[in-house]
Amino acid sequence: MVTGAIVMGFFAAASFAVGMLGAGASWPVSLIGLPVSALTILAAALAQRGAPPRSAAEQERIGTVIGWASTFEGVMIPVACAACGVLGRPDLMMASTAVIVGLHFLPIAYFLNKPGFYASAFAIICIGIGGVAALPAGALRSALIGPNLAAVLWVSCWVRAALTRNAAKRGRSPSLSAH
Repeated sequence: MVTGAIVMGFFAAASFAVGMLGAGASWPVSLIGLPVSALTILAAALAQRGAPPRSAAEQERIGTVIGWASTFEGVMIPVACAACGVLGRPDLMMASTAVIVGLHFLPIAYFLNKPGFYASAFAIICIGIGGVAALPAGALRSALIGPNLAAVLWVSCWVRAALTRNAAKRGRSPSLSAH
């Protein structure tokens, strides 16, 4: 859970910063995502305290699913960004990144039985597609996609942290994925 919160927190802060900088915001404004991500990671770490450990088999299964989903994400984001550059459409990089991030949540939701991640996937995919469909290229599109992608990632972490905390209070293993 904490590792996933770190990854999601980093990606949220980066998405927030890129979106805000693309919208013309100053560096101090674009860095607002850093303390939000730090608090998100702290919440995940605190929620994990007191939770019974997962079995080795469960850890392995989680690692496999997260590994494959993250590999897909890690390969496809640079490929999509390169394709946007080659096509002369750098304005589509944030949107394509958002769609790929959203898609990567689908196998996690399915194979780890985490239905909340379907909502995360749907919201992030809609942010990517909606940003392109509803807005012209430029600052407004960046301002919509980056911070909203970050917000969905932060909320996803907070929800997982709350579920983990509640499971720990009941003395049950949270059986949460690393995301």
